[in-house]
Amino acid sequence: MVPSLSLSLESSPYDVDEIRSVTDSSLTRNEPVSTVFRSRRALLIHANDQLKRLAQRQNASDMEPYRLILRLLGALITDGSATPQIGDNGEGGVAVEWLVDGNLLRLDYEDETEILLTATNSHGQRVLCETITAWWLGQDSAIVQARDFLRGLAGSVAQPIPLR
Repeated sequence: MVPSLSLSLESSPYDVDEIRSVTDSSLTRNEPVSTVFRSRRALLIHANDQLKRLAQRQNASDMEPYRLILRLLGALITDGSATPQIGDNGEGGVAVEWLVDGNLLRLDYEDETEILLTATNSHGQRVLCETITAWWLGQDSAIVQARDFLRGLAGSVAQPIPLR
C-alpha cells in the first residue's frame, strides 16, 4: 500500500525548502561536532534523505505524504534534537522514531487523516498519545507536547552520531 495523501498544503513557518539547496560541503568538518551532527538543518537534511530512500523502496507515485512528514519534522526538530529514524510502518505508511535512554517518541503516518504521535518514558509509561491530521498547526497541543518531549530527549544525547 502506498500512502495516499493528495492535498496541496499551504506554505508554513516550518518551510523546508531551505534544505533542498544544501550540499554535503555545507556541513564542514571544521565546525564543532554538535553543530555538524545535530543542527536543525543537518537533521532535516538527514531526514529528507531518509524519506527519499523510503519513497523509492515503497515505489511511491506521490511525494506529498513524504513532504508532509518533512514539514512535520520541521515543526518538531530544533538544534540539538536527537536524530530521527525513518522507515516503513509495516502498513505502507511512514514511521519516525526517536529513542534515547528508553524514552521513545514515535510519529506514525497512515494517511492524511491519521497521524499518530505517541511517547513513552523510560519507565514504559505513555505520556503522549494523540492523533492529528494533515491540517495540523504548530500551536496544536499534540505538536507542542511532542516538541517539548523531543527537547527533553535532546539533553540525554551524550555523543552525537554522524548522520552519514
